Amino acid sequence: MIKFGVCLPTFQGASSRPHTIDFDGLESFALRAEELGYDSLWAADHLMLGREGGMHEAWSVISALALTTSRIRLGTLVLCNTHRSPALTAKMVATLDQLSGGRLDLGIGTGWHKSEQESYGLRWQDDIPTRIAMFEEGLLLMQRLFSGERVSFDGEFYSLEGAVSQPRPVQQPHPPIWIGASGERVMLRLVAQYADAWNIPALPVDEYAHKLDVIRKHCQSVGRDYDSIEKSMETRVMIFDDDSEMENIAQWFTEFQNSV
Repeated sequence: MIKFGVCLPTFQGASSRPHTIDFDGLESFALRAEELGYDSLWAADHLMLGREGGMHEAWSVISALALTTSRIRLGTLVLCNTHRSPALTAKMVATLDQLSGGRLDLGIGTGWHKSEQESYGLRWQDDIPTRIAMFEEGLLLMQRLFSGERVSFDGEFYSLEGAVSQPRPVQQPHPPIWIGASGERVMLRLVAQYADAWNIPALPVDEYAHKLDVIRKHCQSVGRDYDSIEKSMETRVMIFDDDSEMENIAQWFTEFQNSV
């Protein structure tokens, strides 16, 4: 069955039309999406992109919406591994899954926006293999904390000493983990190993089919059921009234993409 989610307009500049990012507007957006029958709401985990007039922090937004919605699922698309320590992320995930009554999806990735992280003094890593290794170690650490048991962990990048995350998430063994990834050799292997769902920005049909084939092969190599992984694609739907507005939207989108 095909499911449809919608991304929350959490930052100015996310649309070609002027809009505010006050919470009343976000709440109305979320409630309308729920009323229309959308399956999920998603927030981008960015702190700043450079061109927009302002941006709300993703986790705060979906936490608030967990208390004002009742059916629709809530998630991050995707959380940046190095914006928060994996241990803190695991605790936040467990708490929000409790608050939402088991409606949370954890979308997570390695992160990509260097200037954003450096501006905020976060732990950016230029070396891509190292960044991916940090991401995988973070996933392992979070999975251990989701057990609710006392965890000591001495990894290459992260360490814990007797950490406990209680209460556990409502969804067991943990909320669905969505990995945002396109790299075929390593990242799609991590999808096969760890993900409950996979997400990627819009691709031509033949390229998307190729990525699915890569995931299928990784699943075979790690002994994973390919069909147990949900597959998704993020794309934009642009609605306009005439050719002139279409041209304005196309120009805006080009400028926005170039700005980030």
